Amino acid sequence: MKNILLLLALFLIIIYSCRQIHFVDGESIILNRSIDTSLNDSAMIFGTVYYNDCDQCFAFQAKIWINGTELNTMTGTKGYFKLIIPSGLSTIKCTRINDQYKIIEEIKDLLILKNEKIELKIILGHVVE
Repeated sequence: MKNILLLLALFLIIIYSCRQIHFVDGESIILNRSIDTSLNDSAMIFGTVYYNDCDQCFAFQAKIWINGTELNTMTGTKGYFKLIIPSGLSTIKCTRINDQYKIIEEIKDLLILKNEKIELKIILGHVVE
């Protein structure tokens, strides 16, 4: 009996260690940039977050934030978000909440002008085992 349990444990260890994980990249797309003077020298990013493993699946409760600041927001049930931010050079990040692998999609060093509205489409990557 002891040998059977040992063989079973060894078999499970081998099977689990042979598991291959592949990361599928996401992407961030700037759909539109416009000027809106009602923003009073601030700026706004808005748009929709999707899962890339499903063509029209919205990312419910994805977190979007400006790196190095406290500014952040969450998507709603249709993946929509809106965030008022200062103008300047920013890195925008997005991730799924409670994601085991903590995959982060980002737009690095985006120059944001005063009174600018930027529409984004963020497609989060995923893991295939």
